[in-house]
This record gives sequence, C-alpha cells and structure tokens, in this order.
Amino acid sequence: MEFVNVTDIKNFKKSKIIKSVPILTDQLMASTLCIDSNLEMPVHIQKNKDVIFYIFSGQGKITIDNKTSDIEEGMIVLVPRNKFYSFSTNNDQLIILSFRNTTN
Repeated sequence: MEFVNVTDIKNFKKSKIIKSVPILTDQLMASTLCIDSNLEMPVHIQKNKDVIFYIFSGQGKITIDNKTSDIEEGMIVLVPRNKFYSFSTNNDQLIILSFRNTTN
C-alpha cells in the first residue's frame, strides 16, 4: 500500500515544468505534473493508452488534437489514446494528477 500527500507538491520551483511519478505498479501509474505560470508544456501523445487528468489546483488550458479548452481546479479530463495533447498556463500555476494503465 502506498500513500502520497498531494499537498506536499504545491511548493515547486518557479519557471519550471516538473513531472514526478510517486506511484508506479505493474498495472498503474499515478504521476504529478506541476507547470509554473506563463508556460506551455511540449506536445505529448500516449500511444494505446487513455490518460485521466485531475486538475488539483490552478487554471490554464489543455489542447487535445488542436482543440483548446479552459481547465480549472476540480476538473477531470480524459485524453483518449493516440491523441496529441499539451497544457499551458497564463498567470496561474497548474498542479495536475494523471493516471494511466501501464499494461499493454
């Protein structure tokens, strides 16, 4: 059994995009993504795996296959497999939790 206190990750360095993987099993990966204000994450794709994102704090935008939507604290976003996605922020930091299956 593993426990992670998500509030511990709120203090990350400015001007950074930080990803960590606090929980990794043979079937599941839970990771945190911290994006400082006024930054854009490079485009990613999860081949053959859906990804669920929970917006833990902040607000910003997510772009999925060239369609951009606003996101904010408390939202859950599903990015279907084989879709390109990226996050961006304006004046707010984003802390995002992501969950995906690690099996093929």
